[in-house]
Amino acid sequence: MPNPAAAGLYDAGDYTTGNVMSNYGIVMPMQRHSSGMLLPMAEQRAPAIAEVLELEFSRLRATGRYGPLETQQQKAELLKLDKASLNRFQNGRRELTRKRALDIARRLRNRTDDDAEVRELADRLLVARRDATVDQVQVETWFERQAELKSLMIVEFREPPALSGARRDLVDVVGRAVARGQTYAMMLPFSAEQSRSASLPIPLRNYVADLKRSVFMTYRTILDDVLHCVCDEQGDDRDNLEQATRRLKLFGLRSAESATSVAIGYRLFFLAYPETYAAAPAERWDWVSSGGRTQMIERDSNELELLALQSRFFPLVEFWRARHCLPETSTAITQFATDLELKELYKTSLELGEPQWEALETRSSSQIVDEFLDRLRQTQGPPSRSSPGVAAARRPHAKRR
Repeated sequence: MPNPAAAGLYDAGDYTTGNVMSNYGIVMPMQRHSSGMLLPMAEQRAPAIAEVLELEFSRLRATGRYGPLETQQQKAELLKLDKASLNRFQNGRRELTRKRALDIARRLRNRTDDDAEVRELADRLLVARRDATVDQVQVETWFERQAELKSLMIVEFREPPALSGARRDLVDVVGRAVARGQTYAMMLPFSAEQSRSASLPIPLRNYVADLKRSVFMTYRTILDDVLHCVCDEQGDDRDNLEQATRRLKLFGLRSAESATSVAIGYRLFFLAYPETYAAAPAERWDWVSSGGRTQMIERDSNELELLALQSRFFPLVEFWRARHCLPETSTAITQFATDLELKELYKTSLELGEPQWEALETRSSSQIVDEFLDRLRQTQGPPSRSSPGVAAARRPHAKRR
């Protein structure tokens, strides 16, 4: 039997977050049939989500009533999804909730939610194989645990996020964890001002510029996934959406703190827990890629090292523990640091100096949610005569959604 990795059943890759991530051999058990032949159980596998959907698209295509349904855009419009969301559902990067599965099945079958065919198709979508890689399952398990613990992860990027190839799908794992309660702070340890990089050697200047672009793109991708996950799992309630956006923020080093000497080539992961989780108040993790293998490794750190790291990100950890979210503006960071200094417990906090970080996201949570809901309404749009959901919506017995 060929090696699964060599056969292309899953890809090795890396990503900026997660636990141990490396290639593992997969032993497929064999199943005996009455014919006496041994067949791999892989041949009896459940269909993938993409395969279930494609069968439905083929059925609709054959009727000739819904257009060619050849492109992803045409299929997404039929299901009232944006193309990126459809891609993620098809390739297993985003989990299907029952609500979303029912909505997709309703539009494909042109019937109401309580129809037996709709419910049967929704069930098939929910049990379909996601085609998740071994690495992805490990990362998902680790982040599910962090979402349960409501932890804070601070990631300082001194090299671009590793989101190329097959590992790009793991960005959705982070988005889902934030949607479910984890807080994720992305730190760009360079000034956003181009003039601060002008004195750097050209290769280093280009590296920093590429790093900034990559981190900004990653932030926007995760943010979009957070909002979609909240909608799928909790509905489009504004309060839930705004709370989720406050758990994901992008920060940069203030101009005055930027140095001409630049450290590059690594990512720093600092993990903090709420004070109620006394067993492990903070941890430090390193990302290691070597010989085609990628791992997240927890470093042995003493209390002094962890306090030094926490002070480096002052006052973000303190703000999060007090308010269960991240500051939205640079003014909020400065004001919170000032308030801490006025408290007896933090009389010595002046030794930490002024906060070094500023918020790089200029929109408020309310503005972010407004823009997202506007895009969502434009994607869903008014019902059209060619949509299979139209007839159901016009029937007297159809449920209002």
